[in-house]
Amino acid sequence: MPAKPDSCAFDWGHGTYLNTKAGLACVNDSLVGSEAVGAPGAWWNGKPGSQVMTLPGRKAVTLAYGANFTFGPLACSSQLDGMHCTNSETKAGFDINRTQYTLR
Repeated sequence: MPAKPDSCAFDWGHGTYLNTKAGLACVNDSLVGSEAVGAPGAWWNGKPGSQVMTLPGRKAVTLAYGANFTFGPLACSSQLDGMHCTNSETKAGFDINRTQYTLR
């Protein structure tokens, strides 16, 4: 894991992001759990490939293994070996699983 950048005043490296490039996330606690069922960030609940998963203290929307999700130029595929996401315009992306990640 790279060192936390000086520009990050919050939690570092607990997730990834993808827009025109891929990177490690710098987020505050108010964003953790934003994909809970019924939250605005879970608008894709009920779409093909989405499923509800029970976590300690809440339910979250997840992408089932073998399912794909596309939002504009961003495409993600949930596979047994991890989550793979790519921006079709910039070719940036990430691959992440329980033990490692790669930014492209």
